[in-house]
Amino acid sequence: MVHHADGTSALAAARRNAPSLAVLDVNMPGMTGLEVLREIRATPTLARLPVVMFTTMGSEKDIVRGFDLGADDYVIKPLQPAEFLARIRRLLRRR
Repeated sequence: MVHHADGTSALAAARRNAPSLAVLDVNMPGMTGLEVLREIRATPTLARLPVVMFTTMGSEKDIVRGFDLGADDYVIKPLQPAEFLARIRRLLRRR
């Protein structure tokens, strides 16, 4: 697992070393998680990367926007760890 404090460095790292899965917080400094998601989907080598959005913003509008941009799942904090891990395992099995 690799952690990046901002969206710009997360996107750069993903482009250098394609990860198995990305978990993006919507509220990241630099580029937001939604901006990073949009760039991931526009990058041919990352376009099929499983992406989970992770945020405290739970409005229907925000969730729909994340899915419209290509998120594979959307997790709202606080979360249940077992449920979160089950979601991650499900997405990794699809790869």
